[in-house]
Amino acid sequence: KGLTKVEPALAMSKAWLGEKQSVQFVLIPSEVSCLMAFNPSVVLYPKQNDLNKGDIRVVFCFRATGEGHISSIIFRSAIIDKHNDIYLEPISRFAATPAVNNCPANFDSNYDVSFPANQLISERVIFPVSSNESNGMEDARFVRFQNDDGTNIYYATYTAYNGFSIRPQIIETKDFHNFKMSKLHGAFAKDKGNKVMSAPESR
Repeated sequence: KGLTKVEPALAMSKAWLGEKQSVQFVLIPSEVSCLMAFNPSVVLYPKQNDLNKGDIRVVFCFRATGEGHISSIIFRSAIIDKHNDIYLEPISRFAATPAVNNCPANFDSNYDVSFPANQLISERVIFPVSSNESNGMEDARFVRFQNDDGTNIYYATYTAYNGFSIRPQIIETKDFHNFKMSKLHGAFAKDKGNKVMSAPESR
């Protein structure tokens, strides 16, 4: 039924469609949009290369939704110049989900994901992977922390939603290419509203 609705738009022979219709039916509905974005956070981007004097690069994180109102996490980068004017950097026409690592069988929360080193920040989409977040990863807000050795690490709490219940979880990254998702534990890890905070930064 789904195939007949889009068959006129497919430049393929009826013979080919007859043989491949089961495959087409599976692939076409699997397309997911992530262009509706809201609930942003912004932090200093680890990559501060190719900038004019007085400029800084920041990374925005958004909650994005598509078909079925399933939430994912997307990113955009921007330059803030010495006059505090903000300029969004070019956005790619492409998007991709990461490779999933350290994923045990029947896992429900803890796992790692990674994007290729040469992939643009605007192409990276963190889409729900675990059963706890099967209906969305909501409202991640990143905060930058500086270690005693001067290196930076970024944390964001987010709400994992499985269609019936929610669970607070946390994301950790050092470079916005590699991310670690973990379950939060403790008396306060039962509902929305948990967040991490660092000391205020001066420019």
